[in-house]
Amino acid sequence: MNCQETQANILHFIQRDLPQKDMIPFIDHVMSCSECMDELEIYYITAMAMQEIDEGETLTGDYRQALLNELDDRYEELEYENERSNLILMAVFAVMLVAFIAFFIWFIFY
Repeated sequence: MNCQETQANILHFIQRDLPQKDMIPFIDHVMSCSECMDELEIYYITAMAMQEIDEGETLTGDYRQALLNELDDRYEELEYENERSNLILMAVFAVMLVAFIAFFIWFIFY
């Protein structure tokens, strides 16, 4: 993902409607590009501060750490989902292999 695509997706990330397929490239890019990280941080701080004001909360002030935590959390969620999908795929493959072997044995011996 390049800077233009990343910056176009900043609001989608903040609003939590960035498609999963775009999430890892987005996070990888902002973690490696200081300009895009700065842009994301500006939007994130503004959105979180406005949300806290709307909810009548006291402004926390540690928005940068909150952003870094959110980036880490979303990345870990995606890695977990990918691992889970891979395990499911391997389980389906194993069941198909066992069924094929069972059919093959049945076909030969009966």
